[in-house]
Amino acid sequence: LLGLQPGTAIDHDRLFACIHPDDRKKAAAAIADAASSGQRLMCEFRAPQPDASIRWLACYMERHIRDNEPVLVGLMQDISEQKAREHQS
Repeated sequence: LLGLQPGTAIDHDRLFACIHPDDRKKAAAAIADAASSGQRLMCEFRAPQPDASIRWLACYMERHIRDNEPVLVGLMQDISEQKAREHQS
């Protein structure tokens, strides 16, 4: 979904490099909020692809404790078709 090779580890810097520059501030605020509050996060952002197309992704995360350290665990869903339908209406 992020235009990375399968099995590529995703850390903070790699994730933000895959988010459209205009969406990074919004995504960073949502992730920081989820990390500090422990609340579930849902945010949407654009992810430029290697072929120059743009994919819209919904990101769902929540904070967990692993080895006594907080980590964010979640999933991403491609919502490009939904966004295309919204823009057609």
